[in-house]
Amino acid sequence: MIELMIAVYGTLWWLVFKKFKLIPINQWTVVTSVLIGLAIIGFVLMMVNLYQPSSKDARSFVYTTPVVSQVKGKVIEVPVEPNKPLQKGDVLF
Repeated sequence: MIELMIAVYGTLWWLVFKKFKLIPINQWTVVTSVLIGLAIIGFVLMMVNLYQPSSKDARSFVYTTPVVSQVKGKVIEVPVEPNKPLQKGDVLF
């Protein structure tokens, strides 16, 4: 995000000072434009840090569908592969 903001501000700086020459380049205009850019980027980053949710203890929840067998016994083999579609009647256990 910082890189994107710097690229956008750099493009605007190039358009104003080099391409259209709206403001002449001297030591005061360069210093002022750099300070304004730093202030804008700093303000945006400060607002993002204040208002974006963050947590040191994040948890992810996933909905699962339990498969319950109608017969009792031990599972000795699982002939299906993960992330492969199944058809009706395929053996799961």
